[in-house]
Amino acid sequence: MVAVQPRRIARAARRRVDALAGRVRTEVDLRRTRGGTADLALFHEFAPPPAGGGHQFLRALVRELESRGLAVELNRISGATPACLVNSFNAWILMPGVLMCPPTR
Repeated sequence: MVAVQPRRIARAARRRVDALAGRVRTEVDLRRTRGGTADLALFHEFAPPPAGGGHQFLRALVRELESRGLAVELNRISGATPACLVNSFNAWILMPGVLMCPPTR
């Protein structure tokens, strides 16, 4: 007779629940992000002010585009968004086959 091991059963159940929860989160994220639309998707990790250089430029660009009536979404891309601006530091996330490893800091 084989002894029942409650810990093994609990671990297996937890793995299955975690896998299912991961799939549900993915589906929710997919539906949330793909349903909308914007004129431009911008991927950039903004540093809090007073950060200079690219941070200031991109903040000013977003303000200007929005003042002209364009919709800009940050760090996500909807299904109908025609253009995407990606900071080269973040490009490896969106195009994993292009860059073989993430940049080092």
